[in-house]
Amino acid sequence: MYSKYQLLLTVFWKISIAQLHK
Repeated sequence: MYSKYQLLLTVFWKISIAQLHK
């Protein structure tokens, strides 16, 4: 079950990873 908060966390996590790999 995916909640909106979980989706936001996933997006945030992906952005953090992208920033780290810059």
